[in-house]
Amino acid sequence: MLIKDTATLLKYTGVINTVKFNEMELTIDYIEKKQLLPIVGWDLYLELDKYDGNEANAENLAELREYCRKVIGPYACAAYAPKVAVQLSSAGMQRIESENAKSAFAYQEKNFIAQQVAEGDVAIETLVQYLFKYKASFQTWTDSEEFKEMSKLFIKSGAEFDRLYKTNQPWRFYWAIRFKMAEVEELSIKNAITKPLFDALKVKIAGDGELSENESALISYLKKAIVYQTLAVAIPHLNVRIDENGITIISDFGSIQGKESVKAADDNRISKLIDSCQSSAQMWLTKSVEFIAANPSSFEDWTAPAQTATTNKTGNETNTGVYAMI
Repeated sequence: MLIKDTATLLKYTGVINTVKFNEMELTIDYIEKKQLLPIVGWDLYLELDKYDGNEANAENLAELREYCRKVIGPYACAAYAPKVAVQLSSAGMQRIESENAKSAFAYQEKNFIAQQVAEGDVAIETLVQYLFKYKASFQTWTDSEEFKEMSKLFIKSGAEFDRLYKTNQPWRFYWAIRFKMAEVEELSIKNAITKPLFDALKVKIAGDGELSENESALISYLKKAIVYQTLAVAIPHLNVRIDENGITIISDFGSIQGKESVKAADDNRISKLIDSCQSSAQMWLTKSVEFIAANPSSFEDWTAPAQTATTNKTGNETNTGVYAMI
């Protein structure tokens, strides 16, 4: 574990000093496995766990451990809060309260948890940016399946996605739609720019080659197409939950402070957003293909298909009122 004593616990969680490490140990272990392992992988996690300052890259490991602990702290608080409010015994579950220490109201607990999760989201995004920036210092990570999984997409983080399309919680939103983003790249982008060019760009963005100026420009267009098309196909998945109760609609926002007036969007608004995203995606994908066709010497892996772009026909000569796609 990366937090192993009460002093460190207090430093990174901000809980009051009456909380002891052994009381939160299981929660901390749970957070490390849930939030850190999918990013750093087992091998690098074990290096950090065994860190004693004598390693060859001790300075880098020490700095990385700091970023990891800043992730663990707020997430652990959020996970521990519902547990500490009650106690379980042979007499059943009871609320913990005394004359001098009253239990928080339900809305206060929800606000506290929401804020802790928000801070954890920022910390985990910062951790990802740090790892990619200094990946040369962490060969254990770059050799891991976790690195390969995080590197395979054109858009690699919530912060990068947020630069292209603003969201309230970039990190959580990015991971919620990432599986659809992979589908968009595989089923749409690859077909549009052809497999050879798609594969060549993938190799370079993974760090195995240097991008030319035109390749960088093309990728910037493709990223915008990916963002909008991912939104279009992912939106229907975001407001539903599949669990032991089946498929349910997520619509309870009013109990969180600052979201009292927030409610789920109606079908009409969702449909309009999807249509808008699909239109924007098509425009950026068309621009990408046109850019490739205009600079063939920069994209030797590309072969022009019989039909390279789709454009809107906004009128017709006979004025029949019939419009079509060409």
